[in-house]
Amino acid sequence: EGKHNHVLICSRFPIEEGSIHAPPISSAALSSALHIAAPSLNLEILGLRMPAYKQSSLRRQYWEWIQTEAPKALGRPFMIIGDLNTDRSYSRAKCGDRLGQLVEAGWIHGQTLEGASYWDSKGKQLSIDHAFVSPHFKIIESRYISQFSGVTFVGRKKEFLSDHAILCVDFEPR
Repeated sequence: EGKHNHVLICSRFPIEEGSIHAPPISSAALSSALHIAAPSLNLEILGLRMPAYKQSSLRRQYWEWIQTEAPKALGRPFMIIGDLNTDRSYSRAKCGDRLGQLVEAGWIHGQTLEGASYWDSKGKQLSIDHAFVSPHFKIIESRYISQFSGVTFVGRKKEFLSDHAILCVDFEPR
């Protein structure tokens, strides 16, 4: 179905499609993951966009899929990045505990020091976009970018580019 958002990964280096595919738990999930490899960089990336599931059972199924795939990738130079639709402040039912579980499993969380990636309908600031790298890398800095050169491109109105800030992660090999 063409009505769902998709994941796009762009690179100035050659990339090729990887073998990890989104879980078939819903039609929205099918376009919600993109795995690529950049052989010249010795890097694989799993870009994610978790659908905003109203049913917590679907959210948990998606997270179970992430937590099944993540250990398989941990031994390789790998990054998991994207809209995980989960903030640390969320309850266990909304998978707020899952971010910490990835860290406990050995992933390095590129936590931002300030700002938010998303503002809910009540104006609450949330960090629902995240990046995790395998131990092959060291995170230098993570930040959310919502404006550039005085132009704000993030907001809830249609004239904005997105309702999420850009998550920018600087990292280097260990």
